[in-house]
Amino acid sequence: LSNLGNLSNLGYLIEKAVLPQDAANATNFLLTLCHLETYLLDKQIKAMIAKFQKEGGFSENLFRGRLTQRNNA
Repeated sequence: LSNLGNLSNLGYLIEKAVLPQDAANATNFLLTLCHLETYLLDKQIKAMIAKFQKEGGFSENLFRGRLTQRNNA
């Protein structure tokens, strides 16, 4: 799983995915993919909220760094 961020090694996936021929099975497959995507996005949002609460936002970190720089000078 640690290699998921590196998409350069996916060259072997040239063919299109084959959906099930039965309409009901294809629908269930696509609904499962939508559910999985929703779950993963929800997990990502929760992680980003936790990181923001722990570390602060971009502007806060810029300001904190500027104060540190000013106090050390």
